[in-house]
Amino acid sequence: AGVWGGALALGFLALANIGTAIVGVYVTIIGLKQIPGLDVRLGWKTTIVVVLLPVAIIAGTVPNLFFDKINAFLYFQGMVFGPICGVQIIDYFVFRKKRLDLKSMYDWSPRSKYWFWGGFNPVGLFSIAAGVVLYYVLLNPYTYVSRSPFEWTTASIPAVLLSMLLYYVLTRLTVMPFKKGGYSR
Repeated sequence: AGVWGGALALGFLALANIGTAIVGVYVTIIGLKQIPGLDVRLGWKTTIVVVLLPVAIIAGTVPNLFFDKINAFLYFQGMVFGPICGVQIIDYFVFRKKRLDLKSMYDWSPRSKYWFWGGFNPVGLFSIAAGVVLYYVLLNPYTYVSRSPFEWTTASIPAVLLSMLLYYVLTRLTVMPFKKGGYSR
């Protein structure tokens, strides 16, 4: 395509990455604003600086420390996101039957259906952690050394399935009897 075709393609890539970066920054800011008290102490402009300053420092001073390890970073993200999705699938489709309580989602008090114990769901966290450990056993994301049955199942599928099973069983045995999480039997 020549120099002009390459420049055009590079321009499209830049535009696509800018949009993705803006969404990432926005989601991070919204996440920080959800921390009780932080939304009052920090205004929007200050929160933007808090989010972007570490990125600017890394990109401007030691970019190779991060970019040389980008694959390992992405592998570690994959190790965590699979089990998180497994827990979310069981919670949303099985226990909540595709219904969320919007008011409770923004209620940070013990009255919220999503309060569980002190604002945390230990069963969900444990189920995710177990899936992460299984993933790591099947595939070390840093060295990329795998163990059987990785060659037939990958690491994600068993990690997701374990998280789903644990979340289902432990929620039925511990969360529901304590009437936590706003679940109906």
